[in-house]
Amino acid sequence: MTVDKNRLSVGFQIRSLFLKCYGSLRGFASHVADIITVSVVISFFAGLAVAYFPALYERSLDSVCKWDGVFEHYGPCKLRANEEKLRKANKLLFEQGRGNEALALFQQLSEDDHPIAIGMVAFIKGTGFSGLERDLDAAREIAKSVRNELATGEPENGQQLFLQATIEHFLDGDPELSLENFIKLREAASRGFSHASYVVAVQYFNGGAVKASRDRFFDNMLVAAEAEHVLAMEAIGDAFRNGIGTDPSPSSARKWYERASTAGSSTSQRKIGEMVAEGLIGEGGLGASVSIFEVAGSMGDALSSVLAERIKFDLGLTDEPSEVILKKLSEFADQEIAEANFLLGHVWLNGYLTNSKQTFDIERDPKLAATYFERSLPTSNNAHVFLAEIYSGMHSSTTVDFALAAEHAQKCIDSSSKYSMGCKALLAWLNLEGLGVPKDIGKAEALAREEYEAGGVFGAVTLSNAIKVRAGENDKSANQERLTVLLDAIEKVPTHAHAHLHLAWLYELGPPGIQHNQELAYEHFRISADYGIPVASCNTGFCLLKGNGTEKDVAAAIPYLEAAAREGLVPPLKHLFEVLETESGHDLTRDRLYQIRDEGLERLKSKALQSACTANALGKRYEKGELLESIDLSEANRWYEVSATLGSLSGKYNYGRLNTGHIFERRNPGDGLRALEDAVELGSAEAALWLAYLYLNGDIVDEDEVTAKSWLNEAEELGAAIDDQLILSELPSSWVLAFQGRVMGCDGSISERDLLEDVTGIASLSE
Repeated sequence: MTVDKNRLSVGFQIRSLFLKCYGSLRGFASHVADIITVSVVISFFAGLAVAYFPALYERSLDSVCKWDGVFEHYGPCKLRANEEKLRKANKLLFEQGRGNEALALFQQLSEDDHPIAIGMVAFIKGTGFSGLERDLDAAREIAKSVRNELATGEPENGQQLFLQATIEHFLDGDPELSLENFIKLREAASRGFSHASYVVAVQYFNGGAVKASRDRFFDNMLVAAEAEHVLAMEAIGDAFRNGIGTDPSPSSARKWYERASTAGSSTSQRKIGEMVAEGLIGEGGLGASVSIFEVAGSMGDALSSVLAERIKFDLGLTDEPSEVILKKLSEFADQEIAEANFLLGHVWLNGYLTNSKQTFDIERDPKLAATYFERSLPTSNNAHVFLAEIYSGMHSSTTVDFALAAEHAQKCIDSSSKYSMGCKALLAWLNLEGLGVPKDIGKAEALAREEYEAGGVFGAVTLSNAIKVRAGENDKSANQERLTVLLDAIEKVPTHAHAHLHLAWLYELGPPGIQHNQELAYEHFRISADYGIPVASCNTGFCLLKGNGTEKDVAAAIPYLEAAAREGLVPPLKHLFEVLETESGHDLTRDRLYQIRDEGLERLKSKALQSACTANALGKRYEKGELLESIDLSEANRWYEVSATLGSLSGKYNYGRLNTGHIFERRNPGDGLRALEDAVELGSAEAALWLAYLYLNGDIVDEDEVTAKSWLNEAEELGAAIDDQLILSELPSSWVLAFQGRVMGCDGSISERDLLEDVTGIASLSE
């Protein structure tokens, strides 16, 4: 029979205790001497017995270790106490999610140089487990101190093996887990350490050290869950809820969420509420979910408190005024609760908080909305679409930043947000117009086509325009495709005003592949106008004024023309002055038209602050003096600068042209050069040609034929048709004059005639 030395030691410790008692009692009456002697003999044989009989050993050790203050430093008792603390710490960490308490116990054990406890401190600090602060540098230092001790000899249990793999992973500096360490984790899992099973499951879910496998993820996570690992129980609930590695089962999901919630998981309690709200389990839907969310909130899940307050308000289940609800949301937002920030973003973007009982109107503040949406990231990826809208100027002139709009639209797409199709349409438009990103017709068409083929309609007009730019206006098949796209968009969304407008233009122009039909053109202009599109109002009024596609009706034309003129459009104002001079039976007066002109001009200025295209058009109006008292180049320059600042290629070109030419006395050549260079970056061949001319002419910059050559090459790469037969010295004056007073429109074309057709006096320096 093998004798356990620890047990033998305990036995003799008990014998020694009785001997000490015997010595202490010797002074008592001698008639108890025989009793003491018997006690010594019994204690001797008891010591031998516990050494040979394990159960008796355990009971004896229990008795000895319970003597507070007597044997607390005795080896076996201390070892037993530390193991009990380790079990308690593991339970707190993995089964109850009480990370702070667990860390405190592990640190207490570390003071006794307990290697596993030290390793667990390194693990918690290195991973930020259980929501604790992550400190990878501190984790690595701690890991170094215990690395050798944990790696010495055969691991006693799964936790030691888990820590070996974890510490090696910390110290090798590779964010990806190595296959060797994964094998150790799998072995630790097989030895019953629940968190190892959890980590192995996560590896199978994400892939990396091993090939991703949803089935193996589920199998390993279930092992951890059945061992009462709280995160694993929640993860198995997620798996049953979403059908990951198993068939979807709302009832099974609820069972596991409830087990995790009972163990202290507030997020699992919230997920039960979400399933009830979605009608997947239970009865009562949203209303029944409120109490569940409130319980989760009382357990510490702030998001659940936000959801409970929102649902109560939305369903009219609270008599609290909207101001109180808004204040509560603000308090939650200050606690960095993403959902609260996201909700407040909507409130400030839309300008109200409402339910069936009350509406709380506030002044819309898209800039503040953007702040809240930004704060909701990265938790709420859906915020990207609203940020893209805000920064593209869809809601306010004070928030326009096309570069940020493009950035958020791309992030919206990359995050697979439910709004990603709309983001593709927005990013397509930015690429088509060269706003915030270099002009890229191919990318614009590809993005718009993806959105369209996925059943979307927001990018239909952009797709139609991109096809037109790519293929030209005379490509029969391209025009027929444009017609199909626009008709399909209107069929899906009959109120798609811009699709009606562009369809009307197609019918009116009748390009190859499309039969001219002025009646259909008028009908779609009218529909678009009735939905509030100013250009459509202008065209509708003109059709009625001239009898194009409909009967001539001057009286009916005037309201449409006035509506468009009040938005700052010049053509309808010209038509109204024409009506004033040539038609009778109306109540138009010159003073009234001047009032409409001034009103339109102010409206145009307001829009120009958020619309690069409008700012560019306003600049042209001042440069040409269209229906104004006189030409005003200073105002033209101001609005071209606004357009350029908003990221417009055309605005940059016009600002650069005006400030490097000879017609504007207050020009700023340095800023003008930079604007032209920016326009080239956005794809403007015209800007590159103008820069080439400036360096050849040597007016505002030193004459430099080498630099001129580089700009000519750039222009050629961007599509400029340059005559290779002519030399630089033969630059025709007509070409130079063309640059002096020619305005680039919002679509990137030069007014009156195509500039590139006039560029026959520039020799190619590419040879």
